[in-house]
Formats: sequence, C-alpha cells, structure tokens
Amino acid sequence: MTNVTYDIHSQLASIQPGPRWGDVYLELLKYDVCVTGGRDGNVGIGGFLTGGGNSYYAGLRGFACDNVANFEVVLANGDIVNANATSHSDLWTALKGGSGNFGIVTRFDMYTFPAKDLWGGIRAAARSEGDELAQTMVDFTNDNNKNPEDAYIINYTFNPSSSSDILVAHVIVDTNGVVNASAFDKIQKISVVVDDVKKRTMENMADSYLLPSDQQQVWFSLTFKNDIRVIKKAGEMHDELVDELKGLIPAGNFTTQCLFQPIPTLFAEHSVQRGGNMLGLDKVKENALLWLITGATETPEQQTIMQNKLTAFSATLEKFAESNGLHVNWRYLNYVDKTQNPLKSYGPDNINFIRKVAAKYDPSGMFQMKVVSGWKISNVDA
Repeated sequence: MTNVTYDIHSQLASIQPGPRWGDVYLELLKYDVCVTGGRDGNVGIGGFLTGGGNSYYAGLRGFACDNVANFEVVLANGDIVNANATSHSDLWTALKGGSGNFGIVTRFDMYTFPAKDLWGGIRAAARSEGDELAQTMVDFTNDNNKNPEDAYIINYTFNPSSSSDILVAHVIVDTNGVVNASAFDKIQKISVVVDDVKKRTMENMADSYLLPSDQQQVWFSLTFKNDIRVIKKAGEMHDELVDELKGLIPAGNFTTQCLFQPIPTLFAEHSVQRGGNMLGLDKVKENALLWLITGATETPEQQTIMQNKLTAFSATLEKFAESNGLHVNWRYLNYVDKTQNPLKSYGPDNINFIRKVAAKYDPSGMFQMKVVSGWKISNVDA
C-alpha cells in the first residue's frame, strides 16, 4: 500500500501507509506541493502521524497529525469509515496522537502547501562549543514565535565514522528558503568542523541524513522547561556515557546522540486552531525542550549494555530536572522507550477520551489484546 496521490481540486495529498517520507516528498514534488512529514526520509507514515509527528514545519503548521484532514480506517468489525471534522469526528481527534487503539488506518489525506526549497542542513562544532550552542537553543526556543518558519536541533553526538571526538552537531532550517536567515545569526558565528547548509528540497533534506537501518537501536525521551541548565547537564552526562561505553563496547561498534529541540507553546496553539489533538501539550503553558537520547550498536549483546546505560541516564537526568524544577511531565510517543508509557503523560481528560473512543469503535478490544502495534490505552492506569 504505497500509493501517494494529489488532488488538484481539494489540494489534499492521499498517502497510503506503505511508503516512507522520502518517497512521499519525491512524489509530491511532481505537483510542486509538500506536506508536514518526517525529517528522516526512512521514517514510516502511520506511526509518525498517529503519534503526533514533529517536523521542520511545526512552527508554521503544528504537529503533522494536525495536518491530517481525513483518516480512512478499517475497524475491528471490518467496516471502513472516514474520520474527519464532520464525520466520525471523535475518531479523527483521537487518532491525532492516540496511536494504535482504534483501527487500521489505510489512507491519510493531508493538507498540502507549495513546495519551496529549504535553506538548511547540518553543521558540527567541537565539544568545547557546547555551552554556547546550548544557550542558542534556549534563545531560539523563546523566539520561535517570531520566526515560526525556522527549525533548530542541537545534538551532542559520538560517531566514530566521522570523528573520534564528541561533536555538537546542529541542524538549522529555514522552510521559506531564506539564505542566512536572521534567526541563526549567533549560531552561524560559532566555528564548525562540518558545514552542509545549503538550498535544497525537502526530499533532499530528508534523504541526506538517514539513520542507519541495520543497527540495534535504543531510544529514551523526556521533556524539560526551556533552561540551559538541563542542556549543559545532559551534555556533561553524555561525555561520561561515551567514556564508559568505550570500556564496554569497541569504539567502532556504537554511536550516541543526545539531542534537544524546541517545543514552544506555539506548536500547541496551531494544534488547537486545527481542531485539537490528543498530545496534551496545550496544557503546557511554558516553552519547553524535547530531549532524546539514542544509542546504536552492532549486536544484541551490545544493545543490552546500551539499554542499561541509557535507562540509568534517563532516570538520572529526570531526577536532576525534578530537583531543579525543570521537569515537564510529557512524553513524545514517537521517541520513547517501551518502559515510558507516553499516553499516560497526555493528561486525564485525553486519556479518558482515548479510552472512550477506543471502546466505541473497538468494543471487543481486538486492538488492545490481539494487535501488537502502537501504545495501548489499556496499559494506562485508570
């Protein structure tokens, strides 16, 4: 189920769940349109959209799930329904972040916009520039409402294929294609060892920085208040983590990423304007930072080591944030480890809504008991 089509009259892109986002962007370029999709071209469609979907366009358009006009859904009883703002609207809302609790989505009809070349790419600085880059992340997040067309990520990373040292990679993107956009003035003054920023299509951007698909991956995610202290703490802990891992796993057999990206209140404001979603970020009244740590290894045995280390890392960083009043009780479903139960972080009103909609459209509980995909509302405490 890999079809990607565009209707010139409705200006909707219809996307089946089989392709990857790189394929979608490439097909839609034929019509000079784009959608709010994944930033890595290998990311899948269904999980991304039903889990929220953070994109380079979030400042302008909210989360990717907020840009789904209609879901075609096969229910547990075999019925096929269309869920949108006027038909099965409760299911439409619930699917925007509610994961695999309701049915099988066989088509996503998404709002499109004109495809402009981006200006953006990856830069990488020495580890010694980490504190200065941390401050630019705090400043960018607070100012993102002034520059909603821009996106920024910083990443303390160890990747021996590119450097034997820890680097602070960072992604800068202006989705309007403005070269040397003013939002990145301070960032671009920081000296770097890698600079791959240029004009490019969204398809080129998505397919230029693919995560390797043949490695054992471990991911954990948390959310924090927009404060430099938590970024600096995570960077220092990442230094220690890499040193520890070098004593346990051959240095050429693992990579790490410890990254931060903005979650300004602006994102949730777009979501509310577009009919609302399940994420619960509209309850977070301060600008926030989304943190992700990943570790990739070569073997299952090495993955066990990485899992133990990142479990401890996440718990330690969370305790640091709590003790300094910097913790935000929200989990991004598409980044978390299996132990983190993101639906529970959506808040009681949204939990109850997901539970009610799941019971309505799947009264036998088939998607709770017999289908393994997604995060199950039945695993959230009542």
